[in-house]
Amino acid sequence: HMPGHQASLSVSPMSGSVAPHSRLPILIALPLKKQAEHSFNLKFDVKHNSIPLVLNVKANSFLTDATLKIRNFAGEELEVYPDTKQKSEQTCANFGSVQLNEKSLQTLILSNNGLFAFDYFWRLSERCFKTGGSESEDGQLVNITPQTGRLEPQTSCQSELSVCPTTPISLKGCNVECHIKDGPTFSLALLGKGIKPSLHFSFTKFNFGHCFLYHPALPSNTTELTITNHEDNQISLDVLPYTLPHLSMSFAPVILAPGASTKAEITFMPQEAVKYRDVMEFNINGITKQPIEILGHGAELKLETTKPLRKLVNFGVIRVNERVEKQVTVTNMSAAAVEFGLQLL
Repeated sequence: HMPGHQASLSVSPMSGSVAPHSRLPILIALPLKKQAEHSFNLKFDVKHNSIPLVLNVKANSFLTDATLKIRNFAGEELEVYPDTKQKSEQTCANFGSVQLNEKSLQTLILSNNGLFAFDYFWRLSERCFKTGGSESEDGQLVNITPQTGRLEPQTSCQSELSVCPTTPISLKGCNVECHIKDGPTFSLALLGKGIKPSLHFSFTKFNFGHCFLYHPALPSNTTELTITNHEDNQISLDVLPYTLPHLSMSFAPVILAPGASTKAEITFMPQEAVKYRDVMEFNINGITKQPIEILGHGAELKLETTKPLRKLVNFGVIRVNERVEKQVTVTNMSAAAVEFGLQLL
């Protein structure tokens, strides 16, 4: 024992015999609980030897003194306490509501208050990788940069804790841990959720059905899409570029105030008698996309007379002031309804 019993050695074995020309390993253990310098003198009584063997054991014990803080959006710093058996509550980092594809950041500040450098690494729970099946660094829900490092004494370093949801998802179950080699472990629980902007589209899929092939003289096939902002904040909205000869949208980029609405006019101009399926995308706040699916089918205009077959009506010889009637049957062979009128040439 040291004076005051601050530390004690354990020696194993405490006794034994050594065969001629051989060795006997002796295990010396020194469990340390405090930061201090330690010195012990071990005395070995050797049979038939009047002078004991003395071994001086010295040790300089130190504590890995690390602190961790998290800086939130408002610049406030919250201390993260190390894990202990007496720990009753886990420190939480609240990200609130994060829009899809938006990157939200908080800063982790790790400090080395001790006399020696230490290594550290961050570990993320399995749920931190949940985002539509992707587990790449660019696609994962939660990420920390850098994830490993070495911190010199009396210095600090910062890591970036980021959340980037790609689907509506809760951060419940997302935890991060900072492991200090030969030192404490800090745990941090994440709170928040990924949300879509509260923007209402009157439809996200529209089918024009069968429409006649485009001709300037024919009426246009047009529908109107209404978009309303149900958020408490302004929302910017525009349409991603597209090149479609059979489809056009009349819409100008706009910033929608809370509760405001805007309209987009979509025109279908089929060029061939085939099925069409296209997707036009709105860009919301520059980070979220809303697809609008447009369906339609091009149809040829086929309006024919079936009686008489030769498209000739013969009234024969008619007396003066005599009224003669002939019936002509017109059949619509098109896939769409036809409006028509007769005109004498």
